[in-house]
Amino acid sequence: MNSETGNSGSPAPLALGVAFSAVLVLRVLWSGVTYPESNVVILLILAVLLAASLYISALTGGTTWRVTRTGAFALLYFLVVLLLSTCSSRQWLARDFLFQTAACTAAYLLAVNLGSSRPARIAISVGLASGVILVSLYGLYQYFCGLSETRALLSGAMENGDQSSAFLSRVFSNAIFSTFFYPNALAGYLIIMIPFVASILFEPLADSLAVCYGTYLGVLLAASIAWGLCSPLSSRPLLLVYLFAAASALLSGLSLAEKKRSRLRLNLCALPAVILPLWALSLTASEGAWLALFFSVLFTPLLLWGKYRLAYAIGLVVLTVAVIAVLTDLIPSAVRDSAGARVDYWRAAVGMWRENPVRGLGPGGFAGAYARFRAPGAEEGRMPHNIYLGLASEMGAIGLAAFICLWISCIRELVKSQILPRLLSGQAHPGSRSSCPCGRARAEKAIPFAVTISICAFLVHGAIDVNLSVPETSLTLWALAGLGVSASTAHSRARRLPALPGALLGSLVLVAALFWIGPHARAERHRVRSQGLEMRGMRDRAREEILSAISLEGDNPVYWNSLAEILERAGNAEGALAAYRQAAARGEGIPAYHFRLAACSWRHARDGSDKGKAAAAMDELRKAIACNPHDVDYHLLLAYWLEKTGRPVEALGEYRHGLVLIHAAREKPKRIRRHDPAEYERLDAMVRERVAELERAVAGRG
Repeated sequence: MNSETGNSGSPAPLALGVAFSAVLVLRVLWSGVTYPESNVVILLILAVLLAASLYISALTGGTTWRVTRTGAFALLYFLVVLLLSTCSSRQWLARDFLFQTAACTAAYLLAVNLGSSRPARIAISVGLASGVILVSLYGLYQYFCGLSETRALLSGAMENGDQSSAFLSRVFSNAIFSTFFYPNALAGYLIIMIPFVASILFEPLADSLAVCYGTYLGVLLAASIAWGLCSPLSSRPLLLVYLFAAASALLSGLSLAEKKRSRLRLNLCALPAVILPLWALSLTASEGAWLALFFSVLFTPLLLWGKYRLAYAIGLVVLTVAVIAVLTDLIPSAVRDSAGARVDYWRAAVGMWRENPVRGLGPGGFAGAYARFRAPGAEEGRMPHNIYLGLASEMGAIGLAAFICLWISCIRELVKSQILPRLLSGQAHPGSRSSCPCGRARAEKAIPFAVTISICAFLVHGAIDVNLSVPETSLTLWALAGLGVSASTAHSRARRLPALPGALLGSLVLVAALFWIGPHARAERHRVRSQGLEMRGMRDRAREEILSAISLEGDNPVYWNSLAEILERAGNAEGALAAYRQAAARGEGIPAYHFRLAACSWRHARDGSDKGKAAAAMDELRKAIACNPHDVDYHLLLAYWLEKTGRPVEALGEYRHGLVLIHAAREKPKRIRRHDPAEYERLDAMVRERVAELERAVAGRG
């Protein structure tokens, strides 16, 4: 059955496609890192759309449900993540990754099934293209008009953070990051979208026109809303005028192309959709992203020619060499300098995987365990900057195997028709009715070809960066994969979902959304309200909101820490200390929670005058040091506290240990965390002077 014709008359797929398209645009404009509550909101919307799709397919018979091998592997990967998250001792850490995986699975299932309807496929394509153009335009606006403003806002938000990290050095460079949290994260998104928007040039004329029209109109609508809501933009009305003028010219050109049926005019009007993200990619200054896109363009033809063994062999050789280099510390110095802190992240991930090779530390566990595994002088971090080592460390061999099987299955599904040999031999695609079989086949395979390049770029770039951990990128990739698989299997049989199983599946999705996702969504809503009330000085109401969040998720140390900060600012030292204890108990093993409890305990001890409370503070600080043994500041702070409480010999040992760590950090000037090289020089001189004074004092007592 040709599902293309079977679905074209029903308005339901188009309505769902438009809604899904809006979610994809919302996802890339609403950062899941800066606003973590957006992850659960997006998941709730996708769950409702997926349930609606199942109900419509089962009860109306107007649509079909496409069953593919890749869909089975996507569900398997989700079930593996669910199982490992449930078994994790820190479910609060696993929760975000689990919800992100659930959203990606829902996006794939929606795209692969809605993609069988031409109107819905066009709507989804419009959303994807609009998203990348809006992100690119905002990135260009940052670079030419507002990057200094963005950096100033970010600097204010992170005034208590570490200002010398490699992360912030990229953020405060001239590289753009648009709605993403990091230039490299933006680059990882752009390299999977550039092949897709370029495929518009090779789609059938009617489809291309619809996508271009929808994209430009959507951009104008979104830009108009942004100008009305964002004061920095509304103060620059000429920018909106320029955008309207450019979009109007493009729409006029599209109208002329439609009237003349001119492919050349259409391509000229569609080129901005390709040029803008390429321009934005160049301004991210991400060499890794460029290399990933370049190698993917060269690598994909091997797959499309059916040279699977050669392609897999090349990939396996590269992966093996990389793993051996990390395991045996044989990375060349030039590569090590270029990779920067990534080498330290990779070594730490390998150490975590060795600790539990079968099922890992649990999803999200890298962030909590990294401090214990990091090398002296290495930068702190929350992500391993390698999706394979990251999955191995967090989900062991089980999770890594499920992930690799998913994408191998997807690539095989996309290229199983071996379209390039058919095109070169002049054969038509089976089922094609075109009088020009070669050209028609190219048009039919534009999306699968582009998606294959996108997936390869994602997998290559993922070996050196954090793209799997970026919600915008992962959700977009899963949606692209669904569209690509739907297009590559357009002539395969799609099954109608029986009414009872379909209704049961839809009900199961809704029940999971309400009872599994709902509590976390409500907790995040209370947390966001608490932050807003606290900023307005309404501490009592802020405390009530964060207590409501704790009542829903009492295992989350983030909420307990927020409560402690509210109480401490309100002058309730006893309450703050109790809340910090709860945060440290639930975040045990994560140094930041132990350190905050230690600092509060020391303040409660009146700067060491209460010996019992001072001892408790130092015990807690030692727990932070045990979790993060190579932190210079922790050791120096403990030395100061020991000195204040009359224990100069122990203080001398900690100061000397601090000097060793300072020396190790100075050996890695490109990968330091809390201090720049000049500050380390001053710190070294100060500590040496203090060591000399203590040595004289101890010798005098002896």
